[in-house]
Amino acid sequence: MNGFDLCFAMRSNRFNDGAATSFGHEGMAHFFRARFKTFDIPIVRDAVVIGRAAPAKLESLLQTLSLISPETLVGESVVDDVVGAIIIREALLKKFPQGLVERFILQRVKPYMSASEILRLDVEWETVIEANV
Repeated sequence: MNGFDLCFAMRSNRFNDGAATSFGHEGMAHFFRARFKTFDIPIVRDAVVIGRAAPAKLESLLQTLSLISPETLVGESVVDDVVGAIIIREALLKKFPQGLVERFILQRVKPYMSASEILRLDVEWETVIEANV
């Protein structure tokens, strides 16, 4: 992870100026912790699985991702009780037979998600070709 942790503590006391004392009362301490890292572009490497009850829908996510991703993404609605739609990189989709990605997601990803979630899916794939020459 390329990030940075930042901790900051502020203790109120009677020697603080007026602006600082507005953060608390005498004897109180306030602790802040922030974790930040660079915003990864593209934010979607391979695919997105959208739950049926997720707050964002296929069209809005596909439009947003097309603005910030250099990849061509393809979206498809899914008829299911948990999974509502799948967005996948077009280049990745071309590597598999039609329907295989949807079957994989419904069988292997769906059991680990709720209908209100949106999941980022990173796919590792390998194609092995054997031929007699």
